[in-house]
Amino acid sequence: VPLPESPARYYTAAWNDYMGGRYDIAVEGFRDVVQKFPNTPDAGRAQFYIGEAYYQQRNKCQQAIPEYQKVIDLYRESELVPDAYLMQGVCYQDLNQTANARRMFELVRDRYPNSTQATQATQKLRGMGVLR
Repeated sequence: VPLPESPARYYTAAWNDYMGGRYDIAVEGFRDVVQKFPNTPDAGRAQFYIGEAYYQQRNKCQQAIPEYQKVIDLYRESELVPDAYLMQGVCYQDLNQTANARRMFELVRDRYPNSTQATQATQKLRGMGVLR
C-alpha cells in the first residue's frame, strides 16, 4: 500500500536537493509543495526557498525577488516574511538598485524592529552609508 502524499515528504526531498546545490531541481520540488499543499506551513517555507534557490545561483536575483514577494503576499503569517523582505533588499543591492534596497531594509527595520532581520538590515544600511 503506497503512503499518502504528504507536504513533509515533498518538502524534505526539495530541501535535500537545495542543500545538495541542485537548485533547479529544488525549485521544482518546492513548487510542487506550494501547488499540491498551498495551505500548509510547508508551503510558505517552500515558497521562501524558491527565492533562496534563485538567490544562491547569484545570477538569478531578478527571479528571486518576485518569489520572495509571494511569501509576503500569500503567506502573511509565515515566520519567514521578515526574511523575505530582507532578501529582497539583498537582491536589489546585488542588482545595484540602491533605492529599492534601502527601501526594503528600512521596511524591515520599521515593521520588525526587535528582530534579527532588523539588525541585519541596519548593518546593510550602515554598509550603504545610510546609517552611522
